[in-house]
Amino acid sequence: MLSERRTASRRGFTLTELVLALALSSVAVAVLFGLLGSQQRVAASQSATARLNDELRLMRALLEAELSELVTGDPLSDLLSVGDSEITYRAWQNLYVTCRPALDRATAGSITLEGAARSARRAVDPARDSLVVLAGTGRGEAPRWIHANVRSAVREAGACPGGRAGIVVELDRVRPALGLAAVGAGAPVRSYEVGRLRAYRSGRQWWLGYQHVVKDRGWVTVQPVLGPLAAGGLRVTLADAAGGAATPRGARTIRVAAQVAASPAWRWGATRPEDDRAETVVTLRHVPRSEGGGED
Repeated sequence: MLSERRTASRRGFTLTELVLALALSSVAVAVLFGLLGSQQRVAASQSATARLNDELRLMRALLEAELSELVTGDPLSDLLSVGDSEITYRAWQNLYVTCRPALDRATAGSITLEGAARSARRAVDPARDSLVVLAGTGRGEAPRWIHANVRSAVREAGACPGGRAGIVVELDRVRPALGLAAVGAGAPVRSYEVGRLRAYRSGRQWWLGYQHVVKDRGWVTVQPVLGPLAAGGLRVTLADAAGGAATPRGARTIRVAAQVAASPAWRWGATRPEDDRAETVVTLRHVPRSEGGGED
């Protein structure tokens, strides 16, 4: 009797018990992995949604910064051309003030700028820049903007009164001719490059990119700014004061609709975010800025 009890106490699990334990363990592991996978998909979706929102906020900020200072309303409108998915415009770079009266040579001449810019993205670059300078201030004349091409820009010690440093800028293609004769000290000067915002394709993805013109080479390679965009995800339209279709010269607003693509890394998840859309309307300054002249 004692022997039978010892034998019973030493026996292991039966096959049925082992199979049942393995089955229960498998169910528990499957439930655990399911919960982990669901959490990963939710986290991935939230991360992708945050990226979409960040891209759209950056797009609105970029368009406001680049386009809100553009002026339309005269033959030298800052909007040079607008297509369905691109905008070509005068991209303003800096603001200076003259420290001496300009030297006028009909369609050429020079101006001397204060050494420090009032605001600047970069230094004046003769390879890329043209400028406008306000003439007629302080002379009892009607103020008007003079347009000119920058040939050179050299910083010189003592170029400004009082021995202060300044920037001597040589100009040509002055419009209107003899316009520099009315430019005195203290006149505001703004330089610009011709730039373009456009949708472009790189590989299988679309991006919002920017490129500018170098005078002796034309357009440089487009650089990505925001994206990726959904295919066909950028649409640009112009409107006049009444909300109707407009030309670049007569435009009062630019409406830009963008669709940012969800990251391909999350497209497998059931909870992936959809491509997100946003529309930005930028109001332009419809103010005549010149007398005569033509396009660059």
